[in-house]
Amino acid sequence: AFKTVMACLLLLFVPQICKLVGEDDHTCSVDENLQTKYSLGQAALALNFFTLALMLSTQFLEWKREQWIIEYLDEDDDKGDHYLPMVIDEYPQFKAELKQHNKRVFLLNACCFLMIIVNTIVSTIFIVEEQYGGPRSLTVLATNVLLVVDKVRKATMWT
Repeated sequence: AFKTVMACLLLLFVPQICKLVGEDDHTCSVDENLQTKYSLGQAALALNFFTLALMLSTQFLEWKREQWIIEYLDEDDDKGDHYLPMVIDEYPQFKAELKQHNKRVFLLNACCFLMIIVNTIVSTIFIVEEQYGGPRSLTVLATNVLLVVDKVRKATMWT
């Protein structure tokens, strides 16, 4: 969950330079990033929090699916995880419900992926245009984005 928060709230956790009139340039604090006066920064911050909410919703939906699987499909400790595809056709009601769970998780992950792209583009434009902190900004930005994209990719593979 920590890497999800870091990867979604790009404007808070990517190092940026604050340029205040009458003061030396300095690395922005989280509080300064939260209170940005730029319109684009406020829009990017809203996208950051929306992306986080969507990602947390996805994780909750995946957890609910896992709980359903444990309750209805985890019967025989002597059988491995790869046994289910061999016998699921014998239980059409469970197969249909599992398919619905997987479809919901897949669709929400697809929405997350699109939101991550939009969030990354808007956040990157703001950071580079207004508060670029050099290569350190881009390195942290890229690392955070890759972490969350990898998480969504892995979740989509299981649906």
